[in-house]
Amino acid sequence: MLSNVAVLVGLVFLIIELRQSSAIALSQMTQERTIDYIDQHASYAADKDFSGLRALVYFQFDYDSVTQEEWNQITRFEESERTRLRDDWFQGERGLIDQNIYDPSLRGAGRRLEPWKWLGIATGTVLLGGRHEMDCRFLL
Repeated sequence: MLSNVAVLVGLVFLIIELRQSSAIALSQMTQERTIDYIDQHASYAADKDFSGLRALVYFQFDYDSVTQEEWNQITRFEESERTRLRDDWFQGERGLIDQNIYDPSLRGAGRRLEPWKWLGIATGTVLLGGRHEMDCRFLL
């Protein structure tokens, strides 16, 4: 009888330890993802040419003054963003990313879908979690 109680106490302790380890791992992944995102955008800010190009395209909407080479640069940038957002979606669907990062990432992907179509990166939409937000066929 005493050994059964000891086993039960051991299992309860193990479950508590596993939950703590899972929470710590999730926190570390979230922090690493955030640091990577900040580093990525800090590098764009430091590159005056690319920073100016991004302002021209995303804020001033002056598409006529963007050269083909610059559109190619924007396309590569958007492909990297799509890859990052695909990772957020993949992690979020498995419960491996904080919901406070997952939800804005999906909204961001939803806002980017039309430009992605225009750039030839993605086409069409599918329902994802009951929302038209990401084109899963091109994100998986």
